[in-house]
Amino acid sequence: MSNHFTKKRFMMIALGLCASAALSGCGENRGGTPETAPAVRVISEITTEVTTEPTTLPPEEGLDYLVLVNRDNRLPENWETFLELEKAVTGAGADCQVETQTLKHFKKLQRHFQKKGVEIVLSSTYRSVQDQQAVLDDYTARRGAEFARKYVGIPGYSEHQTGLAVDVWLIKDGEWIATNEAMLQAEDLFGPIHEALADYGFILRYPKGKEAVTGYAYEPWHFRYVGEDAAKEIYEKDQTLEEYLADRNGGRVPGAPSVDYGSSDLYTKEEMDGAIIALKEQFMRTGGCRLTRIRYAGDDKCGEDALAQINASDAERAYTQCIAFLTDFYTDGTAAPPLEANTDYTDRLWRLARRGNGSWEIVTDGFDVDGER
Repeated sequence: MSNHFTKKRFMMIALGLCASAALSGCGENRGGTPETAPAVRVISEITTEVTTEPTTLPPEEGLDYLVLVNRDNRLPENWETFLELEKAVTGAGADCQVETQTLKHFKKLQRHFQKKGVEIVLSSTYRSVQDQQAVLDDYTARRGAEFARKYVGIPGYSEHQTGLAVDVWLIKDGEWIATNEAMLQAEDLFGPIHEALADYGFILRYPKGKEAVTGYAYEPWHFRYVGEDAAKEIYEKDQTLEEYLADRNGGRVPGAPSVDYGSSDLYTKEEMDGAIIALKEQFMRTGGCRLTRIRYAGDDKCGEDALAQINASDAERAYTQCIAFLTDFYTDGTAAPPLEANTDYTDRLWRLARRGNGSWEIVTDGFDVDGER
């Protein structure tokens, strides 16, 4: 497939692209299809203690334009009380919505580059929690839970639900750059745009080389509005939003659990990261609890004896590797059985297993209070 489309050819597939964008999760499919999406990798190098104080609730008046929504931080429940959206139109001609100030400054960015011969058009913008749940349910039904886990954002943890994030396509000399692959190769066009973002209050949310901090692969098309002052400081310091907020929070990234990789002869840090993704997602899907600490349980809980025990319970699985972590977490008043409300849990054991280099699956559930510790 060519990296550039003519306008005529693009409009033939525009409705399909628009539908895909509307059905995608945060970080998986911005302008392309789920199959061509950048891989998601979630692990923060800035591992810090977590306080029980809310860190992302909006102030009493107006939005918090520095709100952090990622795999560790859920969208504040009262966010939409403060959110003012305006209607906009995607490059494919579909109706969409964007937060008021975000749209105002995006239009200024658009006009600046129109004068330079580059059109920046919207591809994906605001999605409600309900929309995101519908996406997750749809992909689970059609493609299975494993596919949905890889490519669809968990409702409540998608930055698109803030209304402050926009994904874009580009048009240059009548040609559209509108797939993930094409945009990843369009450094000559995106470079000047990224350099100018801060002047309009935007940051490149998932920059190259910062995957371990943001939890997502490089996405040249995903811009986030934070306000001009913050955007300029983030750009000048070559930071991510996580790093900027950590500087303002005594070195602690709001909401991020601490991670202790320990010492292992079986697994590298990168291999552990993949299992930690699956572990974090389990907490994201479980209401009323907050993960505060993750520790590698040690090679003795991950060897051949442990693997044999797992496979003995379900021989058809035929797992080839297993890994174990201990976790600390706490629950609030909304926790449901088997968890108890308003309770601190420590050293809860989780085992995960996989076949070959496949995805990690949870086989010992640390939420089971009668399980191993």
